[in-house]
Formats: sequence, structure tokens, C-alpha cells
Amino acid sequence: RDLKRRIKTAGNISKITKAMEAVAASKMKKAQDVATAGISYEALMKKMVSNILKFSSIVDHPLISMTVDRDLLSSLIILISPDRGLCGSLPAGIFRKAEAEIREGSNPDKVIVVGKKAVVYARRTGWNVLASFDSLGDKPTLSELSGIGAIAIEEYEQNRVGRIRLVYPKFISTLNQEVVVEDILPVKLTSEIPEIPILQPKYIFEPTPEDLLSELLPAYVRLSIYQAVLSAKAAEQSARMIAMKNASDNAREIRGLLQLSYNQSRQKAITAEIADIVTASMGVVN
Repeated sequence: RDLKRRIKTAGNISKITKAMEAVAASKMKKAQDVATAGISYEALMKKMVSNILKFSSIVDHPLISMTVDRDLLSSLIILISPDRGLCGSLPAGIFRKAEAEIREGSNPDKVIVVGKKAVVYARRTGWNVLASFDSLGDKPTLSELSGIGAIAIEEYEQNRVGRIRLVYPKFISTLNQEVVVEDILPVKLTSEIPEIPILQPKYIFEPTPEDLLSELLPAYVRLSIYQAVLSAKAAEQSARMIAMKNASDNAREIRGLLQLSYNQSRQKAITAEIADIVTASMGVVN
């Protein structure tokens, strides 16, 4: 009876995890499409900002101002995690990376946590949490994330932090999600234009580079955060689908082993009963 009960339990678990795998697969496809659709747009935005900084004269803008030594300031870490569990070791990997990147002590880094898992984890740590966002859902919009960008930009413009960094699970493929650390500000110069002086183009900016950067830099920060959240959502659904598939396979394997044990026990009982009957019959004959 105990084996039959365990076999039934393993079968029920297999059915539940199979259904959850199907749901995660459906959400994963949608999340992947949304995440990959914005990659080229983000790359182009970063290239535009980089080219303006590279091929214009000295530009004075709060988001790129170097009036203070930013290496002496603390960093602002935007930590992005899943909202729900059942996605394997993904949350643990995110928090291990965050623990390695977040500096504590006399001048601790400031942290903005995004996702319920990160919010719960941050409550158990001594991090200097600046803000938390835990109700974004499976389809976050740019307007819902605007508050994160506004806080980050204000901290940077007021010289309260030296740089802004993202820590999040980056979607690479269905079977591969990598926890990465990316710097948003200060902007790194990444231009595909050759570094040969004679081939360097001469740009005439209209309007001025300052006016362009006043529009592009805040938009670039908001877009980078938004793209990171979308990538994290795709990574979460992919990890959950894989975890549920592994759980279903394990449940079926355990059910098979339990069924084998049940059959062996049943056969052993039948053999014992036959032996008793034969022994009793021989005793009667004698």
C-alpha cells in the first residue's frame, strides 16, 4: 500500500510539472521574441551616443561630466531577478554574482532591486537598498520601468554614485542563461568606425551635441534597463521550462523505480503464499 501510494504521488507530480512545463514554454516563446526584438535598437542607440561623444568637441552634460573623480564614489547596482521560483539554480547564480559585485563597508554601493526574489533576498542582507520594484509581471512596459531610470539618473547627476551597473540573467539561448554585469554609465566609446585618422569622418551636429545628448542619454539609460529586464524575463521562463522538464523526467523515473519495487514485492508475496500452500499440502499428504 505504501508503494502504491508513492507511485500515485510520483504520477501526480509528473502531471503537474508537465503542465507547468507547457505553460513556461508558451511564455518563454513570447518573452524571447520581445527580448530579441530590441537588441539591435539598443545597440544602435549606444552607437549613436558613443559617436556623438567621440566625434564632437568637449561636451558638458551632467551624465558625462567628469568634474569629480567617480572612482572614489560608490556604484549604483541595479539587480534584476525572477519574480517566482521553480526556475532551477538561476536565482542562486544571480545572488552569488551580486554578492561578488556589491561593495559593503564605509562607502557601500547603492542597490536597486527588481523582482520579488531580489526584494526578499535583499531584506536578509546588509545592502544599502535605494528602491525596490516587485510587481512588474510577465509583460513589463517601458513606462512601468521609468521610475528605475529616473532614480538612477538623479543619483548619477547629483554625483552621489560614480557609475551605474546592471546585474541580471542574460538570455542567450533556451539552454543557456548567463548572469552578467554591464555598465550603463559612464558610456563606453564603442564605434565601428576605423581608427585611421585619414578615414575619420567630420560631423556637423544639428542641433548641438549637448542638445542631442540631453535627449539621447536619458533615453539610453531607460532603454538599457528595459532591455535588461526583458532579457531577464526570457531567461527566467527558459530556466523554468528546463527545470520543469527535468522535474517531469525525474518523476517518471522515480515512478518507474517504484513500480519495479512494487512488482518485486508483489511477486515475493505471491511466491511466499505458493510456498506456504505447497508446504501445507505436503503436510496433509504425509
